[in-house]
Amino acid sequence: MEGRPTHRPTLTYSYAINGKTYRSSRLGITPDAFDIFSQESAQAFVARYPAGSRLEIRVSPTDPFFSFVDEGATSRKRSHFLALVISGGLLICCVAAVVYVA
Repeated sequence: MEGRPTHRPTLTYSYAINGKTYRSSRLGITPDAFDIFSQESAQAFVARYPAGSRLEIRVSPTDPFFSFVDEGATSRKRSHFLALVISGGLLICCVAAVVYVA
């Protein structure tokens, strides 16, 4: 489909917490956090983590099975989120103004 992500990099890593080893392939907070539009971008992401390298991951303090490498919010997703937050804030201000005036 045109305009849709076409590549998703894969990376498997292991980590240890309190002597127990975990293994994961989750890259971002959401499953689609690393849907990428070009093969080159996907390869560039994976190239940042050569086999055997050490990397920083984020692990849920309540569920050690839930980990991810990076939040994965692309600048496009961040700008959409920011626009949503600003729009929501403006909507709340408008509703508050209408209620206050009435």
